[in-house]
Amino acid sequence: MKFNDFFGNLPPSYVFAGLAVKKNLARKKWGDELIDLGIGDVRLPLFGCVADEMKKATDELTAASGFRGYPPASGYDFLKDAISADYAKLGITADRNEIFVNDGAKGELFALNSLMGGGSKIVFPTPCYPAGLEAAILHGNEPIFVRSDDNGAPIPPFGKQCDAIYLCSPSNPSGKAMNENELGLWVEYALSVGATIFFDGAYSDYVQGGGIKSIFLVPGSKKCAAEIRSFSKGYGFTGIRLGYVVVPQEQKELNDLRKRLSGCLDNGVSYVTQRGGAACFSEKGQAEMRKRVGYYKTNAAILKQALKAVGIKSADGNDSPYVYSECPGRFTDEAFCALLSDKAGVIATPGRGFYEQGGEFFRLSAFAPRKEILAASDRIRDLDI
Repeated sequence: MKFNDFFGNLPPSYVFAGLAVKKNLARKKWGDELIDLGIGDVRLPLFGCVADEMKKATDELTAASGFRGYPPASGYDFLKDAISADYAKLGITADRNEIFVNDGAKGELFALNSLMGGGSKIVFPTPCYPAGLEAAILHGNEPIFVRSDDNGAPIPPFGKQCDAIYLCSPSNPSGKAMNENELGLWVEYALSVGATIFFDGAYSDYVQGGGIKSIFLVPGSKKCAAEIRSFSKGYGFTGIRLGYVVVPQEQKELNDLRKRLSGCLDNGVSYVTQRGGAACFSEKGQAEMRKRVGYYKTNAAILKQALKAVGIKSADGNDSPYVYSECPGRFTDEAFCALLSDKAGVIATPGRGFYEQGGEFFRLSAFAPRKEILAASDRIRDLDI
């Protein structure tokens, strides 16, 4: 068979696959004392109210009267209605025919790229979540990198033509959430060049202060944006897999194509999983989510204080469960992550894994039990750098 030549434009391995190899090597020295703050995988258990609903759904399937086969390709109405009601709390209308249930943000980024013609130009602010960029490369699309201002807000390249824009807010890895004015500039830019914004809101549950939870709060955005959401980081669904994308009817052709894609992409997300997703929007589910988000954000604050104590500056973003920091002066990101691994038994992600080409930053994940965060912080403070 003839293979996809675009694989040759990717790094040898996905950043977190490569990180797993390094973790296994470090475990030979540190054993069970190794603390993995590299990959952004949740560590705390599923909410009880969510698990209860999934158990009930499983029990339903054991009876002929409750058994269900293939789910609707774009999702069950009960979950779409819960998503719609959640948007309504923000004053946003999202109808059933605008909501497409999927198995998470990564797969959706791949799906959206498949709707574009090969050779499309896509703007990516750096640093950026690598899955979106690599999905573009694998479809033969051309990435255009843009810089951010001193506050970490990406700047639209007015005057430069493009077909699509990938925005992640709050940012993975920096934790910066864009405010309405900053997103407004991107909407203005997208409309001026006829581009579509793929807005990755996987960390929207972590937004506080001046950031906004949805791009659809920006006037004009429904004419040019599709919003991706995930249950992974706010509700602990990384091992279950559930998300959705909202494609407004104002973009009829994109909506129609996404609807058509649902029919050929897969056979839908399982009934049990979608029942669990609907439970996330219950009063109990929302209360548990807020507690869990607060827990992880406190973890991030503890890590930032430890880094500050040894003279390491972190990004100002406080709207995600990550800490994105500058390497000490004489270190590259790879070298400093190796030092953390060898001398402190802490796994971190090098910044260039997020296509930050300078190699000057690293990321720590705060997705860990508090005991591990405190231990990692103590080890960082004890480092001689």
